[in-house]
Amino acid sequence: MSSGLFVNANTALAQTEEFFNFYGRLPFISLLTGYVRENLGYIQAVGGAAGWAVLKASSLVVADKDAANAKASRAWEYGLHGLLNMGRGRVEQVFLLGNVATYVYDNVCKARFAYRREEPQHVYNHKLKFPSFIRL
Repeated sequence: MSSGLFVNANTALAQTEEFFNFYGRLPFISLLTGYVRENLGYIQAVGGAAGWAVLKASSLVVADKDAANAKASRAWEYGLHGLLNMGRGRVEQVFLLGNVATYVYDNVCKARFAYRREEPQHVYNHKLKFPSFIRL
């Protein structure tokens, strides 16, 4: 896997998260987006853990152990992102209180666990547009 693939994946995942961040703050809509985000988080967490296990095992037999370990570390980060997405999705499903909590987190705390090597132009324009990787 080339590092370009990781940059593209990171950018797509960041855009998806920011799409859900915006709509996850809206009452009623957040019930659906929170549910979807939580379930996508499960997939991301399991995929990250499985990827980590496979890449760690492969690092025992490949010549370039450092590269294999670096890829395993990235897979572990995807799993961690999945756990965080599961949590945020669950919070978004708490009617009104979850909306307020995610609004404060996004706009007051302005904290975001960014993907490693995501492109800076991933920032999403919230004018009822889908992330750039979604083609409708």
